Amino acid sequence: FVPSGATLYTAGQTFGNWIVDSGSIDLLAGSFWQAANGLQSVDLNGVSTGSVYQDLATTPGQTYRLRFAMSGNPEGGSRLMQMEVWWDATLIDIPSFDTTGHSDWDMEWGYREYAVVASTNTTRLRFKSLMNDCCWGPALDDVWVSDSALSIYTISGRVTDTSNNPISGVIISAGSDAST
Repeated sequence: FVPSGATLYTAGQTFGNWIVDSGSIDLLAGSFWQAANGLQSVDLNGVSTGSVYQDLATTPGQTYRLRFAMSGNPEGGSRLMQMEVWWDATLIDIPSFDTTGHSDWDMEWGYREYAVVASTNTTRLRFKSLMNDCCWGPALDDVWVSDSALSIYTISGRVTDTSNNPISGVIISAGSDAST
């Protein structure tokens, strides 16, 4: 089941700078549900349990701030959604989100934030659903990594559909975060 307004991506496919590592995910754009930021977000369970990653240029020994918004697809009813967050080979956390009482337009996105240290010049950031079913998984949005210089890398990516038509609202950018 792929909802209207969603694009299904399967293992090996890319969207923006993200790579679907396993299973499948839904990229939800437009008016299907409320995004945490912008116009789109990811359901980590497309038609199967999925995971996504992006390899980031990092400096060994540098501490970075990882921040993202998490919710859960409320279409599957009241459930506790869980996912793994990986920074290279280190499992950072297994955050959860309870969809009870939430709807497509009341997603109640919660932000998670972590201090992480790079050990190599390239660090893999990975999000993996722990929901072993079709269609209703943890929702991910507004992912960014900041170094001590406060240079923000929005890693949602510039996204196109399967016909390579751009989907508006998400752009790779680098700049400074004046609010921090």
